[in-house]
Amino acid sequence: ISPTNVNLMMQAASVAFMKEDYDEMVGICEQALALDDSHAMVHLLYAKAELGMGKLVQGIARLTKAIALDEQLADARLLRGQTLLGMGDAKGALEDADWLMARADDNEDVLLLKARLEAAQGNVDAAIALYGKVTDVNPFQTDAYRERGALRYQQGDKQGAEEDMQKVLELNPQEMADVSGDYSAEGIEHKTRQAYMNLNPFGI
Repeated sequence: ISPTNVNLMMQAASVAFMKEDYDEMVGICEQALALDDSHAMVHLLYAKAELGMGKLVQGIARLTKAIALDEQLADARLLRGQTLLGMGDAKGALEDADWLMARADDNEDVLLLKARLEAAQGNVDAAIALYGKVTDVNPFQTDAYRERGALRYQQGDKQGAEEDMQKVLELNPQEMADVSGDYSAEGIEHKTRQAYMNLNPFGI
């Protein structure tokens, strides 16, 4: 009925994203861009498809184009920052994180990105403080407890690390399967040692 409706195409691309059908998503985005190449949100959706396909460099380039078209497109900046950090480029991700922190420093995802960046740069105290802000915003954010606990463990704060791991286990009871013994101090300590010794707290 509306073959040239870009908004409908974006909805269809979003459904394809939920299905993890990235080929379909690319096809829809290319159709939309043939009608309007200056649509920042379409470029963002296209970037999500490329990242889903493992095309990280292309995805970063597409996100950069989306941001060039709409400097206020926070979702594109967040995704670019997360992707750059995942690629090990903490310095590159910092610009997006700082831009987001200046405008949405109470957003869970923004705080988590900034915390991971501080950790990646060795600013452990700053990272721990930011993880605390994440859990203030969302007390059910298990990644924040797990990653903060890893930093505490590395610093020798055994009690703090165990407290964070206990919180993870409370929120994710299925992880109890790997704990030896009952839900006890000994079990938590064992789980803490095993979990934190191999954990990369930076999300990379």
